[in-house]
Amino acid sequence: MSATPILTIVLPVFNEVETISQAINDVASLDVDKEIIIIDNYSTDGTRDILRSINNPEINILYNDRNRGFGFSFKRGLELARGDYLFIHFARCEYEYTKCLEMLLLCMNNNLDAVFGSRLVSVKNIMQKFKAITERPPFLASFILTYLVNKWYSRSFTDIIGIKLYRVKNLKNIPINTYGFGFEAEHISRMCKAGFSIGEVRVGYWPTQDQRRKKIKPYHLVNLLWVLFREKYLVRH
Repeated sequence: MSATPILTIVLPVFNEVETISQAINDVASLDVDKEIIIIDNYSTDGTRDILRSINNPEINILYNDRNRGFGFSFKRGLELARGDYLFIHFARCEYEYTKCLEMLLLCMNNNLDAVFGSRLVSVKNIMQKFKAITERPPFLASFILTYLVNKWYSRSFTDIIGIKLYRVKNLKNIPINTYGFGFEAEHISRMCKAGFSIGEVRVGYWPTQDQRRKKIKPYHLVNLLWVLFREKYLVRH
């Protein structure tokens, strides 16, 4: 590892014409030695026009030939990463992206394999969870998935859905076979099976109110649950 760690920032993009410029400016402003990899997953709303107008040799922009899913973009970014650590940033600008610096320090100082950004650290009891779900129904899926991962792999996460930072060297040992909406369930299951040491950092979260920009729909929970079950009981590594 280099004396000064390099952070690879991977920015998967799909139809984010309204926020892509802000997302790029956000990560470009981070005070850390970094490389930025943007992977457009076949956007059709004008996002590609914005990306093609960027003339910055420090930003590597790739274009998928079709919509291949978030997992494929993640894998492609990981394969190209030259940094010691990798941070996934989302172009919807819903997360407190500056927390990646705190995540990086925690990962380095504690020799962790990954750090998850949790929106739900302070939500501890049943009443608080009920209130959170009432205010933001999609949190129900987060609670269900997090509960199952904790139960099946003896973990104590508060939120497995959100921004994440990884140590690149170890991450490349985790195979990626699911590219669609089951990717998150597969990847976290395999990290837990591999015995990854994973920390958490509380992050701010300001979800978009424009439902047209939401990629994950309620019915995708079924696929995520199936992949979790498959990884736990049907796949051996």
